[in-house]
Amino acid sequence: MTKEEILETIIRLMKQITQDPDLPVEESTRFEDIEELESLCTVDMEMEMEKNIKVRYEVGEFQEIKDVASLAESVLKKIK
Repeated sequence: MTKEEILETIIRLMKQITQDPDLPVEESTRFEDIEELESLCTVDMEMEMEKNIKVRYEVGEFQEIKDVASLAESVLKKIK
């Protein structure tokens, strides 16, 4: 899986979880800037990442990720 494919998946999942197909998300988007991405949505995002990309995060590890780019980089490290 390439970084571009990972980014596309992350963006698709964020739009799906927030139920906002028009959510403006790009690589530089910080999670704190997305009002719709509440703490419960963050848990949903982590679970969907594990399900769709087959990566697992340790307790607290996912919460340390602050933006889309960092999430994509963490996925790349985990799948290598």
